[in-house]
Amino acid sequence: MNIRMLLFFSLCCNGISLSGMQNPQRGLSNADTGETLVGSFQYRQARTEDLTELLKLINTQAVHDNEKIVILPKKFRRGSLLSKIEKNRIFVAEDKGKIVGYKKLFLICDETEKNGILKDEIRCINNEENCTFAGSISIRCINNEENCTFAGSISNSNDGKFSTDKSELPKDCYNICIYNGGDFTLLTHRRKGINQQLTNMALLYLIPTVKKQMHDKQAKTIFISMVYGITAANAGKQPGGTGDRTPSISTSFKASFIQVLENHKDKISLQHRRYRAFMPTFDPESQEQKPLPDKDSVAGFGCVLIYQLRGTDE
Repeated sequence: MNIRMLLFFSLCCNGISLSGMQNPQRGLSNADTGETLVGSFQYRQARTEDLTELLKLINTQAVHDNEKIVILPKKFRRGSLLSKIEKNRIFVAEDKGKIVGYKKLFLICDETEKNGILKDEIRCINNEENCTFAGSISIRCINNEENCTFAGSISNSNDGKFSTDKSELPKDCYNICIYNGGDFTLLTHRRKGINQQLTNMALLYLIPTVKKQMHDKQAKTIFISMVYGITAANAGKQPGGTGDRTPSISTSFKASFIQVLENHKDKISLQHRRYRAFMPTFDPESQEQKPLPDKDSVAGFGCVLIYQLRGTDE
């Protein structure tokens, strides 16, 4: 079954909604085009013909959020964006045919790229001294419906499966690793759940490739991790507190990925870690694609969510 058909059946047969968790509504999917309509917004993978419109959106609108999202130097924006589109890493939201938001999310398949992201951006490799939080998240579905919520808050207590020792991580926890990247929505279209719906759709698209990796690994224990960066402004005063984006991100990870992958809606536990990091920040006029030093960059955290698949034990 191809990706588009999987998305169609995941939505229509398993009851998964691409809608925001605060106002759940069913999405209508077109299995032939891979497009999904939720309310008045349409969600789909970006295509090469979107390049000019997306580049204009970045150059005229997203640049004003350069303290929240990564904006490359002008010289490299077109080439980098085209490469990401061709690798199926960009998803877009449309309103009446106009792109109003975009999201980058992908499965990291190249080991060199993965090591670079984990070491230099998320900063979760050999960096225990900068681990600012190690705990767990418990998520359940309400009344067995498709919208999910936290069962309590993010906790730094041991849930019995994962250690909260900052120097100890599950074995092979990054073997299957999802990168949850930057996103932007026009000011006029914010607070409408667009980003979360883009995230949900992107996660559904990864399932066929993840299943293949699971089969290829043939491991007794299989972990799936999601890594992402958040600025201090989007981190809240504490994990799980007001302003922290992790509740929304982990809810999508559970509702639109794990419960579709494993075909259940039971409560799950995730390992959660935060590492002191800095958002890659660039001089817009630079002639090289090299981030500024930490002292000139936006402070934040590299974040990790880890899930152990059912039926796999060490």
